[in-house]
Amino acid sequence: METRLDLLSLELAKELSHANAAKQQLIAWSTCKMALSHTRLRNSLIDQFLDVTEGKKSVDLPVLRNELLKYAEKLDEVQWNLREEVDNGIETMPNYLQAFTDARVINALYFALDPNPYIAAAESIYETYAATGNLLSLRNIISTIMG
Repeated sequence: METRLDLLSLELAKELSHANAAKQQLIAWSTCKMALSHTRLRNSLIDQFLDVTEGKKSVDLPVLRNELLKYAEKLDEVQWNLREEVDNGIETMPNYLQAFTDARVINALYFALDPNPYIAAAESIYETYAATGNLLSLRNIISTIMG
C-alpha cells in the first residue's frame, strides 16, 4: 500500500509493512509523542489523544480524529499565511517554521488515529519527520518497537 512514507524511505515503508497491526499502532503513537516534543501546543485534543494512547480513557475516535483534522487545517492555514508574510518581509522565518511544525504535529496525531494501522504508522512517521527533520530518531523508535 503506497503512502507518503514511500517518498521518505522505501526501506522503512517495507519494514513497517511487515509489522503486525499492534506494532504499527504503537509506532504511530510513539512517533507522535516524539512530534509533540517539538511544539508548545497543548489543548484538550492533544490531552484526549494522549489519554487514548496511554490507555487512560476511552474516547470516540472518529470524533477525535475529525476534530484533529479541523485543527490541523486551521494550523495549515496559519502557516501558509505566515509563509506569505515572510515572503513579503513582514514576518520572521522562525515564526513560520514553528507554525509549520505545529501543523505537522497535529497532522501526525490525526493520521495516528487512522483505522488502518499501516496508514496510521506510515503517515504519522512522515508527518513527524516533516515536523522534526530527525529520521534517525524515528528509525530508533521503530527499531525498538520492532524488536
